[in-house]
Amino acid sequence: MRNFVLSIGFLCAMSSVVAADLQRDEILRRTSDAFDITVVLPRTASLAPQLQQALDREAKDIAQTFSEQAEKDHRELSGQSAMNLAPYILRIDYQPAFVSRDAISLLKVMETYTGGAHGNVIYRGMNYDLRRKAEISASELFGIGSSADTGAALKDLTDRVRAGVKAQKQAKLGKDYDPRHDDFWLDSFVLPLETMTFVPSSQPGKIGGLAFHLGPYVVGPFSEGAYHVVVPARDLAPLLTPAWRKRFGGNPVMPFRVEDPAGGMGHFALLDTPEPGASTRSPLQLTGELPDYFYRNGKVALAVLGDDGRVIAKGDVSVDRRRRPSGTAYGMLPFRGSIALPAGATGKVTVRLGTLPKTAISFPLIVTGS
Repeated sequence: MRNFVLSIGFLCAMSSVVAADLQRDEILRRTSDAFDITVVLPRTASLAPQLQQALDREAKDIAQTFSEQAEKDHRELSGQSAMNLAPYILRIDYQPAFVSRDAISLLKVMETYTGGAHGNVIYRGMNYDLRRKAEISASELFGIGSSADTGAALKDLTDRVRAGVKAQKQAKLGKDYDPRHDDFWLDSFVLPLETMTFVPSSQPGKIGGLAFHLGPYVVGPFSEGAYHVVVPARDLAPLLTPAWRKRFGGNPVMPFRVEDPAGGMGHFALLDTPEPGASTRSPLQLTGELPDYFYRNGKVALAVLGDDGRVIAKGDVSVDRRRRPSGTAYGMLPFRGSIALPAGATGKVTVRLGTLPKTAISFPLIVTGS
């Protein structure tokens, strides 16, 4: 994903980017009084030049259409109101979900805001066979249309995803959970095969499962947010075609993804421990994966900031050469580290990995003591 971050003023310049030796995610920006557009193209896509070029074209077309509509609406609304109009916002992030020698999987997250109480989020899975240089369809995985058992297989998969959503609803809503609302949202639930992505496995070289990504309004009101349900390889085995069954195995590996604090540089980390926002104690024990360009002599700067934004502890994390990368994204290296906080330090803190301003990510924790 990185060694330089590319920020350009107009998305038509994408075509010149494709030929570059990509070391980081590409950050493509276009702004005006009427719109603010950001597109993040992952380094992982450089493993498949044809796919990368297709993403370039897709992003360019979407951004062009969005900017034209934003300019049109801005002109019309400006003549009707003396108020300052907020720009329309578009962010497209092709997030790596899985990478191996044979396949890569991306989750396209498209966030838009065109006025009103809130924006909208749309998910789309993009699974690509590196050997055949072609996208992988659900019909390939499950043999859709090839046998009388197809309907039963998809019903089984739909039931598993529906059950996963219901379990997440109960955990998310707690005492506010009302099963009657589930009847409204889930009785007519249709399996969103178009959002499917591969999940890394605890068994190197295998696919650990399939993730299905459901945005707001798909299985609940906007206030509930999105749901992401993983079906493990062991549950998929009876449903997959023989050719794909042998490529799945092990248990799903789902590290927490943490974005860069600036929100526009394309950096991310994959955390195993601790979970962002969780309660923990000093010394903090940190494990996960960081982009290779974060490291200097095998180390990455680590800082802990108090609730007032001041640094209360400094140290570093180191490459963990005993661990294999999870296979979530290209160019990630495992890390491990520990840092002790000053005596009496409790409450909300922010952990920062990397060096500001251009190479850092951060996430919150709650420290309960030592």
